[in-house]
Amino acid sequence: MILQWPIKHALLVITVLISDGLFCQEYPDANHDQHEIRAESSIGKQIDQNTIGADLIDEPEHRFNLNSTKDVQVLVQEGIISLVEAEAIKVHIQKFGKLLHVNELLVIDNFTSHRIDEIMPHVRVNSTSDHPTIRIKSLFPLQKTEAVFRYGRTLENQTGYVQKKYIGSPNHYFFRIRSKINQHFSAGISIEKDPGEAFWNTQKAIGFDFLTAHCFVQNMKWIKALAIGDFHAQFGQGLTFWSGRAMGKSAIVLNIKRSRTGLKPFTSVDENNFLRGVGTTLRWRNVTYSSFISHKKIDANLDTILGGNEVLRNQPTSGLHRTSSEISTKDRAHETIIGGNVQWALSNFELGVTGVQTIVGRSSYPIINSRLVHFDRSSAVGINYETRLQNLVFFGESTVCNGQQWATFNGFTSSLDPKLSVVGYHRFLGHSFGRKYIFTLAESSRQENEEGMYLGLEFLPTHAWKISAYVDLFKFRNAKFGMHNTNTRRHGILVQTLFHPSKSTKIYFRLRSNKKERTIHNKENKIPTNQTFTKHNYRLNFDYKVNNQFQLRSRIEVSSIFSPEVQQGTLFYQDFIYSSPKNKVSIRLRYALFDCPSWDSRIYSYEANVSNFNMIPAYAGKGSRFYIKARIKLSKSLQISARWAQWYYADRNKVGNGLQSISGNQKQTLSFQAKWNL
Repeated sequence: MILQWPIKHALLVITVLISDGLFCQEYPDANHDQHEIRAESSIGKQIDQNTIGADLIDEPEHRFNLNSTKDVQVLVQEGIISLVEAEAIKVHIQKFGKLLHVNELLVIDNFTSHRIDEIMPHVRVNSTSDHPTIRIKSLFPLQKTEAVFRYGRTLENQTGYVQKKYIGSPNHYFFRIRSKINQHFSAGISIEKDPGEAFWNTQKAIGFDFLTAHCFVQNMKWIKALAIGDFHAQFGQGLTFWSGRAMGKSAIVLNIKRSRTGLKPFTSVDENNFLRGVGTTLRWRNVTYSSFISHKKIDANLDTILGGNEVLRNQPTSGLHRTSSEISTKDRAHETIIGGNVQWALSNFELGVTGVQTIVGRSSYPIINSRLVHFDRSSAVGINYETRLQNLVFFGESTVCNGQQWATFNGFTSSLDPKLSVVGYHRFLGHSFGRKYIFTLAESSRQENEEGMYLGLEFLPTHAWKISAYVDLFKFRNAKFGMHNTNTRRHGILVQTLFHPSKSTKIYFRLRSNKKERTIHNKENKIPTNQTFTKHNYRLNFDYKVNNQFQLRSRIEVSSIFSPEVQQGTLFYQDFIYSSPKNKVSIRLRYALFDCPSWDSRIYSYEANVSNFNMIPAYAGKGSRFYIKARIKLSKSLQISARWAQWYYADRNKVGNGLQSISGNQKQTLSFQAKWNL
């Protein structure tokens, strides 16, 4: 019987808590939808899923200011509001001045009462200037320090530990302490040990495998931003240089434009996609200048060729150092990046130029030493633009890499009517254009060898209905891994109908279709053949808010594969979400049944882990999934979260592959987090 005893006990606990509850104004599941959309947009991309939602903080005093241009850009980048909605807010402020209350959005055509309820947990209104001049003495009373400790592990013994291939324990440890002064100052340090990695040994004085630290200051007279330590740099449309994550194609079909944030602190534990050094942004009138230099060690696989010279084979990006082979790649190369950006802004026009040079090499000497061995050297220069013409916004970026390969990205957004908005863009990425620090709305994770056209629309026939859709036509101009046929048209389509009849009920149906081609190797005659691979996903989701404390979410999703045999996968889950008065206690419980016979028919579904630590696992095979997450605010300064999850498979007696495999048909994980506001 798949329904097991933990569910009955969890339901009993929820029932007792609800019977003691009172109505409140907090929405019990405010951030879930936004986190899920961001997670789904990153499927298939090389993104640390644990960074999803890291910029969103639950406390009301940290909500984003709708009167701040930079905060609105972050809201767009995080998928909380669309670019069209951001433009509508900007036009309204230009005409009537700064917003006085969030409910003032009701007079803007692009917003409905339901839409305002959705974004309310993330926004606020403050009439202060975007770039106030600050005094150091006045800031210290506003300082807030947060400390986070996180622990997690898989409860069953995995093969890597049984065979002693992993040098460390299965425990995962993470600790972070960070101080913030409003939006002006941030400093912090984070340390992490992944499962399987050694904790204490002679080579690691601190015991942890990864350490990151940052100090970040902004809005101080001429200095718009100053970053020391680990940071991100994000410019233009992500074509020339963009470190960190960004949303891909998603159900928020209008969000196709990158909102450049320039320099910002690095606060996650992604061990690859960040900069380490110094960066600064200066502003003079309508000109903004940013420059940065980064130098850090990176993992690398090196080969020795004839003559004793070493060449770079690849750069592992997992950040894991559990086995002897993984440890042999750790810090074997250096990565040096020097770059800058100049941005010139007028009322309806903006132009920017970005240049960057990257050097990857190996040496036991400092970077300035002439004996540095270079494995790879690349440079890129790009121009980005943005212009507004009434209700039209045009934007784009074009980049040349190493003086040979080039790429361009150009798009538009338009609100044709308060009920109808359209967007579109064209992309062209050269054959060998792909580099590490770029992130555009491309199909290929390597960001190269691709040309495509995207068109999306959002239609609001009534205040209760919303229809969203996009079609993305693309092709790979040259052969790539797994695909020998070139210039064959492929497509991605999404259509979603949302029905929001009341504040307590929300229903949507989504169709997602992808058509690709891949090469199949025939074992008999060993002749590769091209095969069309089409996958349709149908999702029906129902959310019902019983009261201010209790919410239900039901979902059924079906995946259909035509390749050329027809396969079908099915997933059904039921969520129970509870939040006590004043949001002191929250509990989320999920029970899921799935039947996806092959890996191709797998279905991804977002799951909430402990705070700001999220995941989107693939449901493949046949079985059930259960997890329960609880968060308790013990005081104003201390909050703890815990989560227990279990996979149960009815079609196998081994879970996982290789060193990650587990003997049996179950896999259980446990997570715990404590957060102190000091």
